[in-house]
Amino acid sequence: MGKIAFVLGIVGSLVAGFLLSSRLEHRDYSGSIVNKLGGHTTCPTFWMTWDKAPDLVPDGFVKCGCPDQAVVETNGQPVHPPKEVHDAAAPMDVLTMSYTTFTSPGGSTSTGLSYVLVRGAYRQTFVISPAFGPYSGFALWTAIPLIGGIIVGILLSLIPKKGS
Repeated sequence: MGKIAFVLGIVGSLVAGFLLSSRLEHRDYSGSIVNKLGGHTTCPTFWMTWDKAPDLVPDGFVKCGCPDQAVVETNGQPVHPPKEVHDAAAPMDVLTMSYTTFTSPGGSTSTGLSYVLVRGAYRQTFVISPAFGPYSGFALWTAIPLIGGIIVGILLSLIPKKGS
């Protein structure tokens, strides 16, 4: 019976991983900074040309909390990176953004966000929040059935067998 509980735990983890995989999202975006000092001076703003337009981004990245929103300038889409990224960047730099989220079955969301600025051979990385949180949350939730199967298997193996 213990082996069956263990096998059911493995199958349960595979099913949980399959079902929870839709809650784990990762996106990488890359583009060039067209303009850094545009007409929107109330918060850090870049005007970017993207290789592929972002579809999943952190809150406040495309639309900031300012009363006057940035408009398209020099054929670039306005985005709002963290101040330390904005201060280190220059026009014509390549910016890569890596964004990961996981929403647990309980409803809590963990986020991983990092930026890489590339200027020629020089690369500078800014980790705003590590991607460890979303990936470890996903791993923990998918491991719960396996852990349960192991515990039940151990408990079932401790039950004395009837002698014949």
